[in-house]
Amino acid sequence: MSVFVAAGPAEILRAVQKDRILLDLVEKQVAELVLKIGGTAVWLRYRQIVQVCSRFLYYSFTTLSGFQTLGEEYTNIVEVDVTLKRIPTFLQRLLVAIAESAGFTFLETILNKLHRKVSENCHMQDDFKRKMLTCIDVTKSMLPFLIHFHHAIFYWNGTYYDMVKRIIGIRYIRSKPWLSKDSKLYGFKILSAITLLHLSISGTHFVHNWITKHSVNETPTYTVSSKSSSNCPLCLESRTNTSCTPCGHLYCWYCILNWLQTNNQCPICRDIIEPNRIVPLLNYY
Repeated sequence: MSVFVAAGPAEILRAVQKDRILLDLVEKQVAELVLKIGGTAVWLRYRQIVQVCSRFLYYSFTTLSGFQTLGEEYTNIVEVDVTLKRIPTFLQRLLVAIAESAGFTFLETILNKLHRKVSENCHMQDDFKRKMLTCIDVTKSMLPFLIHFHHAIFYWNGTYYDMVKRIIGIRYIRSKPWLSKDSKLYGFKILSAITLLHLSISGTHFVHNWITKHSVNETPTYTVSSKSSSNCPLCLESRTNTSCTPCGHLYCWYCILNWLQTNNQCPICRDIIEPNRIVPLLNYY
């Protein structure tokens, strides 16, 4: 018996993009429901939990139930195990649903709590505390590089787009192979090379800045001075019309609104925010 035809990178990528659009729609609908029921204070307090629950709800009705996601159905691909012959087990689908819903958020939350615990620990020696905080900061900074590096590998061989599916061993086959052409997608290999080049440049720049920062200040502290705390992280000047994001970071009113025109994430913590959630702080100095 012949093995099913493995899905190509174009089909997998289109499915991921389609699912992201639908996930954003589900998250907005759930967020609006929470806002109407509990108000803004409840939404601000539990916004990450709301995001995770809405994602898990989507994957519960699709992947966990043994059905295709709407993105997979859109591109006619089906999840299988590494043999390309069997449907993933319930445990595999459950791990995928949990990881896709809360994996990155859970990891960031753990690192942030660990950073706060180390910073507030009065029994650690200063030198050891600085090393611990540095390791945590470097780990948080390396997470985006690791994800983009994995995407570069996907662009080259077209097998696993999600890191968790590579670990668990879940691939895709075409449910209707006659709809796709087995052509050599050299464009994806070029994209892989460009991504790796960009990562190399960004990594070199990050390492250079980190070495420069620690060589200039041999005893860095993690407390923010009153002067730097009044500066906007975007324009690096004293804040004007100080405004607060739902995640608690302060910016100039015009700086953050201009940023959100092209990016829907907080520049500091990368939390998803909407322009209408920015709150101007009156009489704040």
